[in-house]
Amino acid sequence: MNRKAPITIGVLIASGLALGMSNVSTTDKWSWGENIGFMNWRDAGTPIGNQGASFDGDHLSGFVWCENLGWMNVGNGSGPYPNDTGLRFGVNIEPDDRLSGFAWLENAGWVNFDGGTMAGPPNPARIENGRLKGFAWGENIGWVNLDNASVFVGIACAADVNSDGAVNLDDLQLMLFGFGSGPGAQLLDGDVNGDGFTNLDDLQLLLFNFGFVCY
Repeated sequence: MNRKAPITIGVLIASGLALGMSNVSTTDKWSWGENIGFMNWRDAGTPIGNQGASFDGDHLSGFVWCENLGWMNVGNGSGPYPNDTGLRFGVNIEPDDRLSGFAWLENAGWVNFDGGTMAGPPNPARIENGRLKGFAWGENIGWVNLDNASVFVGIACAADVNSDGAVNLDDLQLMLFGFGSGPGAQLLDGDVNGDGFTNLDDLQLLLFNFGFVCY
């Protein structure tokens, strides 16, 4: 599970910079709906990914783009979500890494992430080995397949500069060493938001995710 360790860092960050970047893999970012085609979990927003789906400890937030039906909202970021009214919905991450709750697909209604428990045999939507597995059920679209071996949604560590599965002082050190790089900066230069520059946007994203360990 992503768990955020407590930390105190005396750094002032400009308040206008964006915090929410998708931590879905840049390459493994697809699921398949049997009646709706491909669903892109990462690339929503401008710049790309700033409104994509994000796995935030005990809940999801952001949007998934469904090629034939438009946006699927997995939560507004105020989770865990009670899912007790049509205004307080979202997808939660349970302590055993199962997904629960509801997403809203703008042109097709509710998608139930507990739905995989109804499959035969049961195959609940869940996080397993750094990726989504199982099935969700859409009331008007049928099964959403998260279980394919080659087309799946992978979860990356946001701001994991050295790609070791955690965001810690090693990543901060690399980012500070590469600070000011660009255009053309790479991940190892500290460009964690992928815009080709290592700057305050990247530093803020790293500090926001400091202490996270990948699923």
